[in-house]
Amino acid sequence: MGANQKSSPPASEALAGASELRDALWHCLLTGRRPDLPPHLEADGQITALFDYLMVLQKALSSLSRGNCSTPVQLKGYTAGVVKMLQSNFRHLIWKAGLIASGDFSQRIDFMGELSDAFNTMGIELAEAHAKLEAQKEHLASLSEDLNREIAVRIAAEHDLRREEQRLRKLASIDPLTGIANRRHFFYLAKKELDRSRRSGQPCCLAMTDLDNFKKLNDNYGHKYGDTALRRIAKILTSGIRAYDIVGRYGGDEFILLFSGADKGEACGTLQRLIRAIAEAGISPPDMNPPVAISCGLTEVDTQGEGENTLHNAILRADAAMYSAKQQGGNRVDLARRTPEHPDQSEQPDQPEQSL
Repeated sequence: MGANQKSSPPASEALAGASELRDALWHCLLTGRRPDLPPHLEADGQITALFDYLMVLQKALSSLSRGNCSTPVQLKGYTAGVVKMLQSNFRHLIWKAGLIASGDFSQRIDFMGELSDAFNTMGIELAEAHAKLEAQKEHLASLSEDLNREIAVRIAAEHDLRREEQRLRKLASIDPLTGIANRRHFFYLAKKELDRSRRSGQPCCLAMTDLDNFKKLNDNYGHKYGDTALRRIAKILTSGIRAYDIVGRYGGDEFILLFSGADKGEACGTLQRLIRAIAEAGISPPDMNPPVAISCGLTEVDTQGEGENTLHNAILRADAAMYSAKQQGGNRVDLARRTPEHPDQSEQPDQPEQSL
């Protein structure tokens, strides 16, 4: 050999170095860590550069396996290019997946083989599922609108039914001619008021009234004139009593009144004012003589007792007093006489005790 030529190492040394390098490479690939090289390999710059190259690739592939596509690979060469391409493809896949997540199910990919097929199949199935959900949503919205309309119709019908029920209830309790309580409703209100008076111990009076000369008015001037007279008298009676007193049409030209919390003297004074108000109201035609007037029979109800003190017997006593007032010329108040209870006379009216 020439003086400038280096002698080749013996074959045994070359084989030993190759074996050490092989073991170091396997250690690097299996553990992911850079091995401690023997001094003579560590001194070889190309070998250390190779291991540094492998460690960068190892780190990038490890990150990629965990879904991290952002680990920088500042290397050149075919292998580094493959890793960079994988990173780029996965980043693009993640971006496409984000678009699908935002609702764009038209996204497809064609650069990753079987993964592309799986991704595209997922997109198609999601698009179909979304279309079905939208169809169901529209169907449910339509059903909801129909249900809301049905509810609105039912609510309106219920309101109409309640209004009609109130109207019918009012018709059933109000006298259609005069607009005051009819006989049935008067009894209902009077019984409630008598129960209240019984509990509180307050007095209570009942009066029966009948129009004087009313038949003459109907016969000579017609029933239309008579109906007008009844309406006007009902209005005078209603406006002339207290808010908690009760007035009703008993039948024909008869009216019935209940004075709650009033004794005989107070109730009689109210009836006398009503008699004067009717006389001054000009109910009758100017040429009618004698004019229409009113006769009243009054009784005080003993709300603590039984028998004759029931509403029915009080009406009988007041009715008898009213007929006594009519027999004495009408246009007056007569007070009913209270007699001791007698079993065989409990349904008979009392005779009036005095006239006012």
